[in-house]
Amino acid sequence: MTVTDVMTFVSQADEGTLDQLILAIQQRREVVKAIAAAALKEGDVVEIHSIKPAYLKGMRGRIVTIETIRKTRCARVALDNPYDRSTVRARRRQDPTDEPLTVDGIPLVCLRKTEE
Repeated sequence: MTVTDVMTFVSQADEGTLDQLILAIQQRREVVKAIAAAALKEGDVVEIHSIKPAYLKGMRGRIVTIETIRKTRCARVALDNPYDRSTVRARRRQDPTDEPLTVDGIPLVCLRKTEE
């Protein structure tokens, strides 16, 4: 089956079928995110997405540690650019040092591995 076949099917589907497709797509996305999250490891370069607070979205960094917090696999991420204006709020919670700004408790499903 090709993408064209799928698009043709979708263009001819009724409302009930579209609802089933939406549910199937949402479930598949969750599985794909879980698989990608399971493949992350310490040292991986990542980008933060799909998270609140929104000022973290799009930030890049390196996974320092991975731990389980309340049954959720989470990472501590050392951000690449600690002087970005959007990190001001996060910086207030960290002692000033020469170390890169780190953000704790980022769920792995909110991280996307990137190329260095």
